[in-house]
Amino acid sequence: MKNYLDKSPTAESRLTDPEEVQNMVMNMARADEARSTVRAKVKGLVDGNPPYSKSELKKNAQSYRCNVNFREAESFLSMGLSAFYDVFSEVPQYATVDIEHDNPNTDESYSKIITEEFDRMQKKDTNFDYLMQLSQHEMVLYGYGPMVFEDTLDWRCKPIRCGDLLIPEKTKSNVNEWVIAAVRSVYQVHELYGFIKNEEAATAAGWNISAVRQAIMDSVPEEEGSHSKRRWEYYQQAIRNNDLSYSSECDVIRATHVYYREFPDADNPQGAITHCMIDERGDGSQFLFRNLKQFKGWEECIHCLYYDKGDGQHHSVKGMGVKMFSALELKNRLKCSLIDAAVARTAIHFQPQNPSDLNRTSIVQMGPYTVIPPGMQIQQTNSAGVLDAPLKVEEALEGTLQAGLSQYRQRLEKDGNPRTATEIEALVAQQSILGKTQLNRYYNQLDALFTERYRRAINPDLT
Repeated sequence: MKNYLDKSPTAESRLTDPEEVQNMVMNMARADEARSTVRAKVKGLVDGNPPYSKSELKKNAQSYRCNVNFREAESFLSMGLSAFYDVFSEVPQYATVDIEHDNPNTDESYSKIITEEFDRMQKKDTNFDYLMQLSQHEMVLYGYGPMVFEDTLDWRCKPIRCGDLLIPEKTKSNVNEWVIAAVRSVYQVHELYGFIKNEEAATAAGWNISAVRQAIMDSVPEEEGSHSKRRWEYYQQAIRNNDLSYSSECDVIRATHVYYREFPDADNPQGAITHCMIDERGDGSQFLFRNLKQFKGWEECIHCLYYDKGDGQHHSVKGMGVKMFSALELKNRLKCSLIDAAVARTAIHFQPQNPSDLNRTSIVQMGPYTVIPPGMQIQQTNSAGVLDAPLKVEEALEGTLQAGLSQYRQRLEKDGNPRTATEIEALVAQQSILGKTQLNRYYNQLDALFTERYRRAINPDLT
């Protein structure tokens, strides 16, 4: 990808041309197309898409074949999500606030009081539990569940889909080392208009009023018999009169938030984060929004909750869905073939003695008796042992899945002689180690998220 970042530390900002920013977003989107295809296949597997194309089976006159998704992927995902949701929700407090100088009277610990009030505030946010579940879904299925803060004031955050977070190739799976990131969003007309409704406040915040107006007007379909756009006042009045109905008639506006690290300076030795927005379908002549050095660091705008760190690069991180896709897709196909074979082996086969016998294929049922027309000869089939080999393969695949995804769905073996107390203790200890590794990694990332929520919540400038 072409490097558009200005290397000169004397520049006002490393990115100043909106057209170059738009090109960067398009390049990152094109580089993500192959991964997007994989995510779509994984989502289809979990959602129950059958292993074979129905249209292809019908085209090849094979509609009779078994074509079923047995939902094992959904089961694995449910178990994985349950484990992470339990460690998030089944705690006395979401987070514990420690302070440097606490009250020596332990009955009135300042830390305890602040922790209780902060926890109460989290639980009063009725959307937080739902939003965390969405983040965990993306993390377990694909490998990471990004959470973003949309501005510098609101202490609440929201999750985004993995496919909406664009990161350049070779970027580290450590957010603190990121240089640039893009978050793709879709806005309806009335939503984007809400940002600039108060023009004075919007301008102070960094919104480009003329660019947002142009994006809104470009999303409005041309009226029949008219080949030119009206003045802005017409569209503004239409939105104010009935914003929801009018928005439904317009195209959505595909805006992309772009965050990038500026050069270090005396105020910020690490380099502040600039936030800008571009219209993906615009001409690239203007930013929709731009706020230089809006955030002090990445922790103030994006938290990418990783399941693991991969090989150290962002795109190497894989979730359960990618890991289990090939094996479960193969298992679905194998089970469908097993059912086809079982149906074929349990059917009664007739062999006509000559071509004219095909015209007399009617079978008459008379109570407990069946009358077979003359010229038909029943063929004996032996089903014993025919299905043994496919069943062994299916069993081997199951073992491979359990070994590869044991961290998501662990099971205690019950076959053979009863285990001794020492064996059970050793097994539980081993499973606990696996669990602690995952939980510690997840908790450390949650700590950073709650730290930012707390920092915003105690902002004295907010009521």
